[in-house]
Amino acid sequence: RSSDLRESLKGLELPTAGHTAETFTRRYNYLNHFSKVQACKMESECDLKDLYQKEFKPKDYLQTYYSPDSEAYRNDLFLSFLLKQLHETFISGDVKGGTLIDIGCGPCIYQIMSACEAFKEIIATDLSDANRCEYEKWLRNEPGAFDWSSIGERVCELEGDRSKWPEKEKKIRLMVKQVLKCDRSEE
Repeated sequence: RSSDLRESLKGLELPTAGHTAETFTRRYNYLNHFSKVQACKMESECDLKDLYQKEFKPKDYLQTYYSPDSEAYRNDLFLSFLLKQLHETFISGDVKGGTLIDIGCGPCIYQIMSACEAFKEIIATDLSDANRCEYEKWLRNEPGAFDWSSIGERVCELEGDRSKWPEKEKKIRLMVKQVLKCDRSEE
């Protein structure tokens, strides 16, 4: 239960090597969120979709895992692996077509950075209103939208020229034709 988790975390001291109070707080908040999800699963007393809609904070998620200032970003071999695999998948020419439908995109665009070279248009979908709003904010290049430059430059570096990110960024914004609500649990 979230109250048990909260109690067990109270006495923890911050690790000293590269961890900040902000990082610890974010991790605690995510642990707290996921403990609520587990409680819902075990007790079947609330709807997980509603919990996700209410509790998930896309800005916090993006700052925690995709911001160059975050510890998770600096130490994330998984993201590097994903970017490389996506690049290799789409650059091969084996996966290509007219329309790519990204189901469950969240507030993220990294997964379509390489795909934009293999498709003519992209449709992004997600369950969360907040995720779609954050995604659309980036598409419209609004102030306060998440800055994907550091990840975009990494993808462009895989493609041979890190400095091409501004061109790719424009291309992606033109290629994403729609951002739609999609609930995979419904027929």
